[in-house]
Amino acid sequence: MTLEQYAQIGEIVAAIAVIASLIYVARELRQNTNQTRIAVASTQVDITKHMVSPIIADRKLAELWVKGDSEFDSLDAVDQQRLIFLEWQALNAWNNSFRLRKKNLLSDQEWRNQLWIWRNIGQRQAVRESWRIFRESYETSFQDLMSEYLD
Repeated sequence: MTLEQYAQIGEIVAAIAVIASLIYVARELRQNTNQTRIAVASTQVDITKHMVSPIIADRKLAELWVKGDSEFDSLDAVDQQRLIFLEWQALNAWNNSFRLRKKNLLSDQEWRNQLWIWRNIGQRQAVRESWRIFRESYETSFQDLMSEYLD
């Protein structure tokens, strides 16, 4: 065998090694993305639990939350502020979901669930008031999307 033939064999082996490396990296990236999506889904559940648990555990807070649906204007200033900040937590969680979706880390089903929540919970007077106050603190693309549900 000539030196040129050895060089050609070396090039073929190197090309095969590069292809094998790329396949390995692609597989690792896919696994990492799947693990990240699982972690994101778990975090979404934790966030929801953190926001809903106080309402479930405290009857007075639950009653206040119910009034925030259609009787927000009848509440005193302190209770209105409490609800505005409670709903602001929800807005921040929704914004987080929006950013995760933009990075393709929320599944289609999780995104449909989020849209359902916005469509239904977003009708509450307290949510709309919180949105009116805090809207400008969010990026324009989130504002544009949320205008479909909250304006």
